[in-house]
Amino acid sequence: MSSSMIKNDHHLSSNRTDYLRQKNVRKFSPPKGHFVTVSCSSSVESVMSRLRDAERSQDWASTLEVMTEAKVLKMDLPQTAIESAMRTYCFSGQQWARGSTLFDSILKKGVKPDESTVTCLFEALAQGRQGRKALDYLKILASMHYEEAFLSTLNDLVIRALVLEGEMEAALQLLEEAARSCDSKGRSVKGSSFTFVANELIKAGRQEQAEEVLEMRDYL
Repeated sequence: MSSSMIKNDHHLSSNRTDYLRQKNVRKFSPPKGHFVTVSCSSSVESVMSRLRDAERSQDWASTLEVMTEAKVLKMDLPQTAIESAMRTYCFSGQQWARGSTLFDSILKKGVKPDESTVTCLFEALAQGRQGRKALDYLKILASMHYEEAFLSTLNDLVIRALVLEGEMEAALQLLEEAARSCDSKGRSVKGSSFTFVANELIKAGRQEQAEEVLEMRDYL
C-alpha cells in the first residue's frame, strides 16, 4: 500500500472520530435554557456517617476533615450532622472554639439545639475557662423555652467557668441570683457550686466571703 493511501485512510479515520465525538456531544447536551441537576444526597449521607463515626471515637481531627470537605463542596448539612460535629469538638474541651463557631451558626438559624449538644458546649467552655462567653450563651438560651431544670444545670457550669476564668465577682452575682430564684422560678443550684466558689475564695484569702457562700448553701 502506498504512503499516500495510508495517509488518506488515517485522515478519514480521524474525521470519523471527530464526527462521532461531535455527535455524542450533541446527543447528550441539554437544550438551551435547561440545566442538568446532579443529586448529592449520597454524598451528604456519607458525610453524616463519617461524622457519626468520628463522634463515637471522639476524633475531632476526623470531624474537622469531614466538615472542611463539606464546606468546600458547599453542602447543606442537616442540623443533626452539625450538632454531631459540635459535640465531637467539645468532648475534649480543647476545641471549644470550633464548637462555639458551629453553635453560633445554629443560633443564627433560630434553631433550638438539643440539650445534650448544649451541655457538651458548656462543659467545654468551663474547661476552656470561657466564663463570659458561657454567660452570654446562657442569656440567649434562657429565652428559648428550655426546662428550668436544664437551665439550672447550665447555670452551675457557667458559675464554674466564670470562677476558672478569674471572674469571681460575676460568678458570685450569678450564684446569688440563682439562689434567690430557686423558689420563685423553680430553679435549683447544686451544693457543689457553692462549695467550689467558697474553696476558690479561700485560696484567694477571702475567708469571710467564703463563709457567707457556705452559709447560703446550708440555708438552701
